[in-house]
Amino acid sequence: MLPNAWAYAEHATSAAQGTDTWSALPWTPGRRASPRNAVWPPAGTRLSVRFSPPAGSGAELAALNVTMVYELYTGAPLMSKWLEVSVLAGKELKAPLMIEQLSTELLGVNCDFGKQGSKNGVPALNGKLHLQTSAAHGSVIAWTAGKNISNDPGACEPVAQVGYGKLDGSGALGEGGLGVSIGAVGAGHLSTPTFASYRGMLMLHGTMPAYYAAHLCPALTICCRLV
Repeated sequence: MLPNAWAYAEHATSAAQGTDTWSALPWTPGRRASPRNAVWPPAGTRLSVRFSPPAGSGAELAALNVTMVYELYTGAPLMSKWLEVSVLAGKELKAPLMIEQLSTELLGVNCDFGKQGSKNGVPALNGKLHLQTSAAHGSVIAWTAGKNISNDPGACEPVAQVGYGKLDGSGALGEGGLGVSIGAVGAGHLSTPTFASYRGMLMLHGTMPAYYAAHLCPALTICCRLV
């Protein structure tokens, strides 16, 4: 486990809902030219994984409910993923908590899944993993690839990062870009009793060997501080 990392506490499964815990989407089949026989909420399974704060982090972080939510949908090679933050029942924050930076996905994949393009001048990135978010504006999807000498398609180590902020000079996601206060509001920041990030959606397409598909490893990065 990484130093200062949040640790697994518990998990629960339920039927997929297609949206976060607090914001039910007012959508019905047939809206905006969608099929009138579409199933909504979508058929599938939701996995909610709650994390506990690092040891010795204090009572403030211990009051937080930090939950990563995954949804898999029946009949589609699609995963939806987002983060929810709230205050645990019976707990309270003594001071507001500012979430300054958030990446909902930090995903290292095999070369075939990297953003379509080339590596060391060789057409090696096939783009078999499509990434999208539920946000119309303000979301960032950044692809980087480790620098190496080999032109082996399995050795380029592409990494995808989905989050809030701006790209830095290397094409990776930089710091800042969120500014959500759980508790009292600060100047220029959003204040809310609950927070749900936008959804990152990962879809596989094309054909691939089973061992390539097994190489996908989702992760979560969250940076926050007390103010």
